[in-house]
Amino acid sequence: MIRLHPVLLSLLLAGCPKAPMQTEEPLTRDMLQDTPRLPAPRAGTYAQTIQIPQDPVVRSIVAGRNWDASLAGAAAGLALDAAQDKGGFSRREIREACWQAGYPWPVLSIGVWKGDEKAVPPKGLRAWIESQPIDRDLGVVRARGMGRDTWVALAGEMQIDIGIVPREFTLGHILKLPSHPAGRWRASDGQGFLSEGSLKSGAAIPLDVAGEWILHLFDDEGDLARFAVYVNEQAPRLGVLPVLDKSVNSAKEGHTRAWQLINIARDAYGNDPIKSDPLMTTAAERARDEAKTDLRATAKRFARDPDKAVGWYCEAATIEDCVDRLLWDPTTRQPFVDTASWAGGIAIEYRPGTIKVYGAVAAD
Repeated sequence: MIRLHPVLLSLLLAGCPKAPMQTEEPLTRDMLQDTPRLPAPRAGTYAQTIQIPQDPVVRSIVAGRNWDASLAGAAAGLALDAAQDKGGFSRREIREACWQAGYPWPVLSIGVWKGDEKAVPPKGLRAWIESQPIDRDLGVVRARGMGRDTWVALAGEMQIDIGIVPREFTLGHILKLPSHPAGRWRASDGQGFLSEGSLKSGAAIPLDVAGEWILHLFDDEGDLARFAVYVNEQAPRLGVLPVLDKSVNSAKEGHTRAWQLINIARDAYGNDPIKSDPLMTTAAERARDEAKTDLRATAKRFARDPDKAVGWYCEAATIEDCVDRLLWDPTTRQPFVDTASWAGGIAIEYRPGTIKVYGAVAAD
């Protein structure tokens, strides 16, 4: 009979996601009176972390489900801001909260409820939990502030097991990615240069450039995981773009706001603004009129260096979320973070509730 040393056994168990063991607890008045107990909204690693919630009220309603402490940490960050009326639940805020808390996989559903302080959990929350597949990760929390309780619930799914990945690395570290039969990976380094490959046999990516890297793992059906790591620098505590959306009511307003946000991002990385180029603006407008979404070839026509030419296309409910998608996609990120001088042109298609941005940008 093989015997494992107790320390080795505990390490092996810690490295494997564990099914929650809690059974449903009846709610009591004392439980409702307790101050909510929230998981940490900031983590040093990306990992699936199936645990039993410390908050007894949350514990009572997620019994038998996969309550993930990383995903719940993201929910906690969102809930704390919402309880103080300091933030919302836009796509970019959810992404930022998940990265801060160490959850890199797709979030598939979100629910938010606000009610009286110390009240029983909302009926809608119970219905939301019951509607989620049994194997889905849940991040459910309650936060208290300004005389009310705010409940936030996120549902996500670990599409690929990346193990435990630190958010910060030293220069030269080799980041290893697991195999996936149909998966691919893309990485944007600290200067925005793109590399990519197959995950069929896994991958080993040398982190040989300092700064913020973006990793995107995907297959033909969509995202498997997306996350940022930081090489020779600390992970930031704040996002790059403004938290609050600024409404736009025309393509002209959208054009102005898009350039503001693009150059806010450039400034955040210590770079000069992108200069508006009339020829590239005309090319972007033509692409918009022809509904042409791949502008890479267009951008390369204006580029001195074809390796520093990028086509932009995005569609979202707000201009902020649209620019956010460009910023955190390895294929469109380079113009934001590269230290060279860049020029470009953008065109906007505006409809109430939908913004589309077309762009061609290249290094001078």
